[in-house]
Amino acid sequence: MYMMKFLTVVLLFFIIANPALFKAMRGVLGGWVASAEGLPKTGGLLLHAVVFALVTRFIMKRLFRRRYSQYAEDYAEEYGAEDFAEDFAEDFAEEYEDEKYAEE
Repeated sequence: MYMMKFLTVVLLFFIIANPALFKAMRGVLGGWVASAEGLPKTGGLLLHAVVFALVTRFIMKRLFRRRYSQYAEDYAEEYGAEDFAEDFAEDFAEEYEDEKYAEE
C-alpha cells in the first residue's frame, strides 16, 4: 500500500513539475509562471506547489479511502458500534494509518 501511495505521488510530481507544463502555463497565464524555455519562476513554483498539494490530497483521500472504510467496519464489528463506522472512517483517514491495512 505504501508503495502504491509513493508511486502515485512520484507520478503526480513528474507531471506537475515537468518543464513542458510550466511552458504551457506560461502561454495560458503569462510570463510570471515560467521563462520562454520552460524554466519556472518563483510565482510558477508557488502555483505548481499549491496545485501539487491539492491534487495529492484529493487523490489520496479518494483512492485510499476504501482501506479506511474497511478498518472502520472491522472496528465497528469488534466493538458493536455499527452506526459510527462511516464517520469513524473519515476521521481515521485523516489522522491515522493502521499497518494491518497498509500492507494490502
